[in-house]
Amino acid sequence: MLLKLFCTFQLFLTFTNAQITHDLNCSTYSPSSGYIYTWRAVSCSNVLSDYLCEFFYPRGYPRQGGSAIRPTQCYTSSSSAPADGDAKTVAIAYCPKTCGYCCETPKFNCQNKNRKKAITPLSSNYPIPERLPCHTITKLQCESPNWRDILADDCASTCGLCPDNTDLCYDLNPDCANAPEVCTNPRMEDFVNKYCRKTCNRCYNQNTSTTAMCQSVTWRQILADDCPAVCGFCDLNGCIDAVVGCDNDISICNAIGMQEFVNKNCRRTCNRCSIPTPNPCSGR
Repeated sequence: MLLKLFCTFQLFLTFTNAQITHDLNCSTYSPSSGYIYTWRAVSCSNVLSDYLCEFFYPRGYPRQGGSAIRPTQCYTSSSSAPADGDAKTVAIAYCPKTCGYCCETPKFNCQNKNRKKAITPLSSNYPIPERLPCHTITKLQCESPNWRDILADDCASTCGLCPDNTDLCYDLNPDCANAPEVCTNPRMEDFVNKYCRKTCNRCYNQNTSTTAMCQSVTWRQILADDCPAVCGFCDLNGCIDAVVGCDNDISICNAIGMQEFVNKNCRRTCNRCSIPTPNPCSGR
C-alpha cells in the first residue's frame, strides 16, 4: 500500500512539474517558471465543439500562465517524434484553443501598424504616444471598448483583431456562378473545391488544413467513413492506410514484429482488406 501511494505521488509530481519543451508556440519565458503560455494562446474559440476537441486531444490543456505540455497530438503524429506540420495545421484549423494555438490563427496573423500621430482613447485624458509599442498592450486593453477600435487599427495582430479573410475566397473559374448545379455533382468535387469555392460554399475548405486532415492519423479513418469524397477515398471501399507512407517500403508488410501495426495502419498497402466494409459513398 505504501509503495502504491509513493508511485502515485511520483506520478503526480511528474505531471505537475511538466514544462513546455517541444513546442513553444504562443508561450513566453519567465525566469521563475520557465516557458508559460501567454493569453494569446487561448484567446479564441475552437472551430469544432470543445467536447470533440477534448476527445481528439486528451490531457495537458494550455491555459494562460500555465506550463503543462500541450497534448502531443496537437503537433505530432508520434509520441516521440518532432513537430509534424500536418498535425499542427489540423490542430490550428479546428481546435486552436484546446491546443493553445490561438496566436497562430488568422485572427492573430496580420501586420501591426504604427500611428503617425497621437490619439486619445475614449474616457481617457492620456494620449497614445506616436508609434504605439504593441508588445506592451495587455489583454484587458485589447478587450476594452475604449481601446478596441484604436488597437484594431494599430495592434491588430497583438490583440487578435485581424480582419476576416472572407474576401480572399473567390471562384477561380468565372463561369461557376452560371452553373451552380456543379456544386452537387460528385464527379466534379475536386474541380469545385479548387475552382468554385465561393459559388459552392467551399470557403471553409482551406487546401492546407483539409489535406492535412485527410492524412492525419487522428482523422483519416473517420473521414474515410464519413467524408470519403473530400479526401478522395470513394474508390477504396472504406479500406485505407491509417497512416501515410506505408507504400514507401512494402517490406513492412511481412516484417516480424510489425504485423499488429500493419493490420491496423497499413491495411490497403499490405492487402489486409479481407473483411468486407460498407461502401461509404453509397448512402451517406
